[in-house]
Amino acid sequence: MLNCRACLWRCIQALDVPTANAQRLRHDVNPLLRRSQQRLLSTRNATRAEYKRSAEPSEAQGTSRDEEDHFKNSAFAANRKRRETAALRQLPARHPVDETPNLARLGRRDPSMSDSEWNRRKRELRYLQDPLELATFVRNELKKDKAEEMLQLVRMASHSMQCIVSWNHIIDHYLAKERVNDAIKVYNDMKKRAQFPDSYTYTILLRGLSWNAHTSGVLSKALSIYHSLSAPNSRVEPSIMHTNAALKVCARAGDMDALWGVAGKIPETGPAAANAITYITILNAIRQSLLVDTPKGESEDETAARRERGIMEGRRMWEDIIGRWRRADLAIDEELVCAMGRLLLIGSRPRDWDDVLSLVEQTMDIPRLVPRLGSVERQGAGLPHVRAPNVPEQYRIDDDHLSPDNVPARGDEFLALTPQGVGSAVSSPLIYVRPGNNTLSLVQEACQKVVANKAAQEYWDLLTDPTTYKITPDLNNLNMRLRNLRQNRASSAAVQVLQQDMMNRAIRPPPGTFRIAMSTCVRDKNNHNSLKNGGQILDMMSKTLEDADPKTVTMYAGLVISFPLAKGSDFIDALTLLNPLVKNIRLQVGVGAGQTKYAGRRGPQYLKGEARQDAIDALKKVHGVYDKLLFSNLIAEELKSPFEKERARLSAFIQRVMFKGGQTNAEDQEADLHGYLRKEDSQADDRMEPGKVVPHILGWEWHVHVPKLLKPPRFAAYPRPLTNALTSIRAQPHPVLAKPYAMGNDGGSIPKRSELVKEAAKALTTAQIKEAQTEQQEYAWSTDPLTRKPLARPVVSDAAGILYNKDSIIEFLLKEEDDAEKTEMKKIAGVKDSELGTFGDRVKGLKDVVEVKLEIEEKDGGEVQKSLGEKWKCPITGERLGFGSKAVYVVPCGHAFAGSVVKEVGESTCLTCNEPYAENDIIPILPTTPTDIARLNLRMKALKDKGLTHALKKAPGSKKKRKHGDTSTENSATKTPLPGGDGKAKKEGAANATTSANDGIKNSATASLTRKVLEEQEERNKRRKMAQNDNVNSLFNKTEHKASTGNSADYMTRGFSIGKK
Repeated sequence: MLNCRACLWRCIQALDVPTANAQRLRHDVNPLLRRSQQRLLSTRNATRAEYKRSAEPSEAQGTSRDEEDHFKNSAFAANRKRRETAALRQLPARHPVDETPNLARLGRRDPSMSDSEWNRRKRELRYLQDPLELATFVRNELKKDKAEEMLQLVRMASHSMQCIVSWNHIIDHYLAKERVNDAIKVYNDMKKRAQFPDSYTYTILLRGLSWNAHTSGVLSKALSIYHSLSAPNSRVEPSIMHTNAALKVCARAGDMDALWGVAGKIPETGPAAANAITYITILNAIRQSLLVDTPKGESEDETAARRERGIMEGRRMWEDIIGRWRRADLAIDEELVCAMGRLLLIGSRPRDWDDVLSLVEQTMDIPRLVPRLGSVERQGAGLPHVRAPNVPEQYRIDDDHLSPDNVPARGDEFLALTPQGVGSAVSSPLIYVRPGNNTLSLVQEACQKVVANKAAQEYWDLLTDPTTYKITPDLNNLNMRLRNLRQNRASSAAVQVLQQDMMNRAIRPPPGTFRIAMSTCVRDKNNHNSLKNGGQILDMMSKTLEDADPKTVTMYAGLVISFPLAKGSDFIDALTLLNPLVKNIRLQVGVGAGQTKYAGRRGPQYLKGEARQDAIDALKKVHGVYDKLLFSNLIAEELKSPFEKERARLSAFIQRVMFKGGQTNAEDQEADLHGYLRKEDSQADDRMEPGKVVPHILGWEWHVHVPKLLKPPRFAAYPRPLTNALTSIRAQPHPVLAKPYAMGNDGGSIPKRSELVKEAAKALTTAQIKEAQTEQQEYAWSTDPLTRKPLARPVVSDAAGILYNKDSIIEFLLKEEDDAEKTEMKKIAGVKDSELGTFGDRVKGLKDVVEVKLEIEEKDGGEVQKSLGEKWKCPITGERLGFGSKAVYVVPCGHAFAGSVVKEVGESTCLTCNEPYAENDIIPILPTTPTDIARLNLRMKALKDKGLTHALKKAPGSKKKRKHGDTSTENSATKTPLPGGDGKAKKEGAANATTSANDGIKNSATASLTRKVLEEQEERNKRRKMAQNDNVNSLFNKTEHKASTGNSADYMTRGFSIGKK
């Protein structure tokens, strides 16, 4: 009837009840003193007078005092007096030193304990007679990981005292070490020894099981322990702390059915009623189940419907929370408000996102700075319509309140509360929640979803104002603010946030912050200042992070490529900024500081897995920046030379890294993206001058040519990069290009000591030399240096032992002499200070190369691999031919073998075709030792003196041309003298003469018959050569074919005898 306390107070006053006996009706009014309480506040004199009055003996008391006390004179009193005197005079009993006072109550020794452990525990218990001292000792020893010893000690002490706290410490230790089964065993052992668990024991158990919710079987154990508290014989009543711990186990295990089962037993009132932690756990569990536990094969509509059900459960729960809050039965905090807000943010309706701002207004008394979604005020404010492309059509409009069921409008549960009562009878104001950093992030995310950019700025200013809420933004708040700026394409404001709120406040942003800021510039690419803002962000990243972030570099390079207002100077400035970052990324991909022998030295970390792929993508994207600059008319042609060299160097590095990682694409026809291999040294790169060639460690030179007629590559296929930076060339061409990144102190950069002072290059270590040689061998065994395509048969080799594709040689020879690309190709694979010279010096025609006959390695099952990237093996030993193994081929037949085979056999005929050869005609493939290079150099010089080519054929122009009739003897004249050469020369001369004679046959039938005869003759010659092979003939006896027995027989016929017929 009278629900208002003020009205009830007036009614009581009307009854004229003495105020001294009135009870307190309002919680904010001091209670009046009762009469029994007033005596306690009486003065000292009054108390003393009352004591005097009571101290005066009455007449009856005086009479009883004069009478004799029979109890004092009784024998019972005298006997008790004697016993009291004897007890006071008795000395304490002295026990032996090696005995403990409770030795008889230690129980039987555990068979698993040794005698030494048993005696050690007894000596420890001698000084631990108090349960508190025992618990302190057990906790300190558990920190030293002495769990087994303390368990023995507590078991022994349980026979003489209640040491539940010590048992709790052991259980907590096992759970912290993720030893769940051991903790449960200790819990059961504790009950068997009459050490009954208390409320703290169950709290420790359930809390520890929530720590190990990822372990199998933990949820069933936690539910069993929690439900045992409600058993009739339980000594402990379940509290809300136990319920919260059990809810946390269910939430972390992802079992919502078990969670609702535990939550259904929570009483509405009393000490076991739900508190703020209970609601926080349930709301977070609902949100987690909607995001993580997604059924397989679920459609978008089903996902939206499932989220809708979860949001409605949270809304109904919030109505109960607000009701208890208004009745002062529940105290809400910021964590509870933000838990509900973040549940709304994952909803399927825009109304859910907008209700977050109403939630903040309801609980924190912060007014909405943007009208509610769908309200008349919002339409009048001219705010844009919320675009929700990922929201199903049926959830974009809220019309449930228009149904005949008279359902309340969605979002009414978050409306601001109004005081109850009239006039002076208004109830006391609510205690609102004070916002913090979590609230600031929540509001910014809500404004981002409802596209309220202006409101986001106003909320930010309100909450961070020192005169209002004084919230100091943390890193998460700043990241969310940057996301709002990215949505609004405010790249300049993003740079300002980075500089003022992070750099000036000594907040070190992680790589993710720079990615958000750089993506803002990419989204704002139509702004003429976006490229400048991106450069500032890149500069701050280089000053903040130890290693460059590849993803940020990728986005900046993509911005440079797609910037519609870019000029030549913009590309040059961008490449200048990217240069040090690219160097750092190359170190992360190539070497890394993790491979150094100095453990304390810090440097770029070696990247693996996905991070390594991101770095490679960054290098490819920077390569695209070079392509955009070189294949356009943004700068003069004479200024492109240094950029072409840097682009080629970067391309070679990308190709080498991809090949080492098994990423070579054999079908890629854009050879210009891969470049040529050359020895790269970081110090040599810094000091390289235009036109200068860096020599290989053992004498080789690898020139890189850039074809000018190639079209720009596909940028999407090669996203990220790094360069050896280039000059900041503005407009005027320079006759001699200065050091690329040594800029002129014009305010654009601050020179470093390494840029002003030249230091002597350090000598390479043995490990570095070996690593460089291995990388070069890998590349040379797999890639054609002319076209940078994978090697595939037919493969040819020149006098230097370098392998090429035969079609590449033919294409090279067919080019015009004044072709620029052919001129660059001639500089490839040169040998310093040698007769071999460069590729152009060695190869003038097909006579200067020999086709290398390589045997392909078979797959499992005997299948032969005939595609690109094939593997080769030695036909004799089966050893794989490639980098890491020495291989040779024989001139003129071209058969390839392992180096050890030719060395061990020592024959002068080929082991495959029986073709004779000289010792000097054994050519090592891709030689690396100075001895092999020197031998090839001498061989080339000797052949030039004889007028022969590498294939032992007559060199063009060495002698005067013979007449037409004498051309038949040309091949025989060019052969080197070999064993048995007279007879063989005559036979070859006859064959050639026959061929020459047949060239004049005009009749087709006669010519066909002649060709067949010649083919049969050639086949007989091959069989004859095989029959004359000394290696084969050595297996048989050349004497008469008669039966031989005993030791005189050769090993092919030993033990067998053929009888005469």
